[in-house]
Amino acid sequence: MNLFKTGASWVLFCFFTFVHLSAVANAAELRAARVTQIINDVKLLPGQAAARAAVVNDNVGAGTAVRTGVDSRTELTFSDLTITRLGANTVFGFNEGARQVDLGSGAILVQVPRNEAEVKIRTAAVTAAITGGTALFESHKGLPTKLLMLEGIGRFYPTGHPEQAAIVH
Repeated sequence: MNLFKTGASWVLFCFFTFVHLSAVANAAELRAARVTQIINDVKLLPGQAAARAAVVNDNVGAGTAVRTGVDSRTELTFSDLTITRLGANTVFGFNEGARQVDLGSGAILVQVPRNEAEVKIRTAAVTAAITGGTALFESHKGLPTKLLMLEGIGRFYPTGHPEQAAIVH
């Protein structure tokens, strides 16, 4: 009987370890996004290639930036169902291997599914981290940066100084 308890405990331990590691592995990265909506002028800027017009279902990987024009917007969906919507005159990219997107300028609406790890939106000056919710983040050179949490929890701090974070609900 004692052997059964030990064996059952071992099986449960292995099962929960596997489930936890799978969740951590899936939540650890934003690998690629798919363009799911385009309105007006949206360009993909591959690292070493010329800019080209984006089309629905284009894959956007790390090293490829997305730029929207005047009166234009686009939607990108990641494999974990994180959704980003880019407003007019926005320059956007992301780092593979991290749940972080880089916003050169413009506005971005981010929807992070519940039970997924936070997504960081980084600019040269500030970083916002969004957990299980929806946020609007806007940054333009020479103007104040804005973070509006619609649901979930956000942290807002000077880039490189997360110890100075302000919590936003």
